[in-house]
Amino acid sequence: IRKWYYERSTFITYGFYRDAKKLSNPLLDNYFLYIGRLDNDTGIETYINVFKNLNNLNKKKFKLYILGDGKLKASLVKKNINNVKFLGWRNNTDKYIRDAKIVFTDGYLSILQSLYFEKYVFSHYSNDLKKDYLLPLEKYGLFVTDNEGLMIKRIAQLLKMNRLINIKSKKIINKFSLDNLA
Repeated sequence: IRKWYYERSTFITYGFYRDAKKLSNPLLDNYFLYIGRLDNDTGIETYINVFKNLNNLNKKKFKLYILGDGKLKASLVKKNINNVKFLGWRNNTDKYIRDAKIVFTDGYLSILQSLYFEKYVFSHYSNDLKKDYLLPLEKYGLFVTDNEGLMIKRIAQLLKMNRLINIKSKKIINKFSLDNLA
């Protein structure tokens, strides 16, 4: 915090999360999920490229659902990319996260929600500020990179091993639960 905002802090929290595992999901197929703004600094185009490359590598085809809105939406929709669906902004993302195979996001609350559901979360950074706040979360199972090829390789490994439950994720949920913050 001090490095970027010239403020000294003694404690940084990424938020907290409540139980929401009983929500119904309107999406019933194999899918990846992106949550966030559709803007240049969010990595949305990188995530779409990663998704397209993975679908080309795998016999089993996935869909990519995009939850969010922003200035790139019109241009991305216009590209009419196979198996990519734009669902717009959603207030409650839990029901979409719960059954996703992989989650792409760089927002800390979306990361926390996704880790709560034991998902592997992939975050792309394009600047040092984002890198500094994302990298400490790697120990909880978040994959952080600015390299599209590494992201493709890591997801392909997880899909090949059929290992899509992130066992490291419970650490951060326990650390930032309401009980521990109060």
